[in-house]
Amino acid sequence: MLVLSAAAAALVSCDRKPVTDPNANVKGRNFAPVPGISEIRVLAQNWSDADARNWYDTTQGSRMVPYGWFLKLEQANSETAFRDAANMARLGYVPRLPDKLSNPDGLPVGFVRDANHVGLTCAACHTGQINYKGKQWIIDGGQTMADAAGMLQELLASLEKTLADEAKFKRFAAAVGTADNEPSRISLRDEMTKVIAERKGYNTRNLPGHGQPGFGPGRIDAFGAIFNEVAVRFAQVADAPTKMDAPVSYPFLWDTPQHDRVQWNGSAANTESPLAEHITGTRKVGALGRNIGEVIGVFGDVDTTMKEIPFGGYAASVNKPNLITLEQILSQLWSPQWPEAEFGKIDTARAARGRALFAEHCVSCHLDINRMDPTRKVIAQMHDTGTDQTMAANAVSRKSRSGILEGRILLDDREGSPIPEPRKLEPIEQVSDLLSHVGQRVLIGSKTVPDDTPMPFGYTFHAVLTQGDEKMSVRLSQPKFANGRLATAKVVAHASLKKGKTPVFSPGADLDKIGGGMKLKFSRAADASHSTVQMIGGPGPEVTATFPYKARPLNGVWATAPYLHNGSVLNMDDLLKPASQRMTSFHLGSREFDPVKMGYVDAGDFTFDTTAQPGNSNAGHEYGSKVFIDTERAELIEYLKTL
Repeated sequence: MLVLSAAAAALVSCDRKPVTDPNANVKGRNFAPVPGISEIRVLAQNWSDADARNWYDTTQGSRMVPYGWFLKLEQANSETAFRDAANMARLGYVPRLPDKLSNPDGLPVGFVRDANHVGLTCAACHTGQINYKGKQWIIDGGQTMADAAGMLQELLASLEKTLADEAKFKRFAAAVGTADNEPSRISLRDEMTKVIAERKGYNTRNLPGHGQPGFGPGRIDAFGAIFNEVAVRFAQVADAPTKMDAPVSYPFLWDTPQHDRVQWNGSAANTESPLAEHITGTRKVGALGRNIGEVIGVFGDVDTTMKEIPFGGYAASVNKPNLITLEQILSQLWSPQWPEAEFGKIDTARAARGRALFAEHCVSCHLDINRMDPTRKVIAQMHDTGTDQTMAANAVSRKSRSGILEGRILLDDREGSPIPEPRKLEPIEQVSDLLSHVGQRVLIGSKTVPDDTPMPFGYTFHAVLTQGDEKMSVRLSQPKFANGRLATAKVVAHASLKKGKTPVFSPGADLDKIGGGMKLKFSRAADASHSTVQMIGGPGPEVTATFPYKARPLNGVWATAPYLHNGSVLNMDDLLKPASQRMTSFHLGSREFDPVKMGYVDAGDFTFDTTAQPGNSNAGHEYGSKVFIDTERAELIEYLKTL
């Protein structure tokens, strides 16, 4: 049932009393004053200030640069500290004041001490900011509009300038407590040279190179970075091909623990396994596994050089107990609701008309949920809506030599089966399988476990197979490509696609029973665990594969612009237009909100060009033959404010 949710539904009973008072004690979060902002506010998202501080300040095992260095490092072209509040705000991060409890040095939201290093927490990428008429709202679990690539490039420039400039180096050496003698300074220079090489290597692999379009605020090629770190650092394939052409927005996180599958492409299952809890510390193995993958992409360390006992783990900087705690905190988060007192009262008559349009054109993909229900569950809606394929296609097709991981064991997950299927990694592998292997070994940690231990964590990918009018949705692993086309794959689940129907996935073992008129060749596994599908030639249309993204419920969507997975549409009004009528370029950098069009204003220093590279396209997500006129777009926007 669709709900006009400006009036919240009754809360289903749960163990934890909900936190419903916005701004109960926003000073408890220690936000620093921002020039031009008269007041900083939060919304009622069911987090106390203590919850928020834990989210901001709990380390996950990310190690970027030595902690003492980060405190004292100057900006490249001035003597002002790199971490100065104005500089952090300029880069899009939320500055904070010192907090004796968890942030004694006043690091920005999402920056934290990890052992002797500074690293990033989940909050660095998943805390939103919206400004309106001189006030700022912090959106917990929202996507940052920070310029992460710019921050990392400027951090490297500061380190390099400090090493090269004698006066800057002397100030830095004294500030970090280096003894005033030549051997100590030589030692510091040697250490700085090493750290600079590490940061330069990371930036070269994972940020846009010379002549490439920049990512801009609020975007990063997250899968690309994780895959690059796995192939280059952990598999030790120094010349592994890297590609950074699919930047995506940081997804908003409310309801994520309640989803059955996560990531923009639905590739990670939120699998639970009571049998694995004694090894991993949690039954939520899927959540822990995907969070390990995230830490791997943001400066986590994993020792893969150790000789692997067949089912032994890898030592890592990843802090698994903290990741479990962070996931639990996240499970309490609610989406933010439209602040009528500040942004304008919702027109209920207009919203009701928008509700009818939403029911007709949107709800089949964007399910309606009660944001406050602790038992809410979200089933992934995987639909090919013609949006930019680059990120999803890269994730499923990327290969690398296996390097030092060749011959080691991957517990190949079989969906719907509690027992994994061990196999040896081949000389050339999908990077997603190398990542699954490393993630599984970090999950195990220092333990050695029996070879029949369930470890239901891995990545599978959605594809929509099309031949003429026939369509089928599949989840697949071990894909093989020929001439840029999907040729064969192991299919672990499938669903037929009928217009207006939600796909219901069944085990891949039954795939050969519903082939219908598609020109596919199925080979059923001897143990009936899965089928292998082969696209074959011959008369008639080809079978083609496209790779869809996950459609989410839209509660809180008002606070999540820019839209589409790659942030290529500035506001909701533009998204409700045919793709041919959307802006092909706009500016990013301003946090000022436009409550009429529902998005940020077109202002800032970065120009987003939707034609600059394939990963930037704003195509797709249209509404069949329906074109919303101006009044209908306004009605839909009014309804979306209520969610």
